[in-house]
Amino acid sequence: MSGFRVSDSRALGHHGRYGPQVGALISLLAGLLLLAGPLAAQQTPTVIVEIRVEGISQVERGQVLSDIGSRVDAPLDANLVTEDLKTIFDLGFFRDVTAVAEEVPGQGYRLIFRVKEKPRIVNLRLRGNTIYNDADLFDRFGLRIGGLYSRGAVDDAVTKVRAAYREKGYLKVKVAAELERLSPQRYSITFVIEESPRLYITRINTHGNEVFSELELRRS
Repeated sequence: MSGFRVSDSRALGHHGRYGPQVGALISLLAGLLLLAGPLAAQQTPTVIVEIRVEGISQVERGQVLSDIGSRVDAPLDANLVTEDLKTIFDLGFFRDVTAVAEEVPGQGYRLIFRVKEKPRIVNLRLRGNTIYNDADLFDRFGLRIGGLYSRGAVDDAVTKVRAAYREKGYLKVKVAAELERLSPQRYSITFVIEESPRLYITRINTHGNEVFSELELRRS
């Protein structure tokens, strides 16, 4: 048996509230032995007799299989499997992808892709909002139940909610995101909003103007 791997090393740990974004790490474990001499002696053809995808719960298996180049009854090709790993990883649904080839004596090889899905949002709530209803704010920040979770997307949502309030004069509004990790793959997010009093301009004082009268400045 030999294997390959593609992974995303962006940590789910905490740094401040959400943690730093670490760059994607792609590591390919080379050394496919299927085409080497010892296997020829066993008289097992280097052909794919089955392709499996393991570890999927949210993504359709067919979506993965339709995008890869490896096919049942086709030769097992190390370079093509490497490209398949990159293709699966680039779908954006997985943080780790590996591939192994298991011998089926006298028939060929079973190609298995093992994936670890990225976390998803299973609950999304707002608390403390009275100026905007839930639907208005959900439309603004773009997160949705069932969507992929990332700290960057949550931070962006906080910024957008804050901007929505500032557009209406609530310049001191406070917005925070409370995260609950229900499992390694499931997150619940609650946005807590403190609606501070709206700010109004009630008086304008002018100093040093010599060309226009104070009344003219106020009317302008």
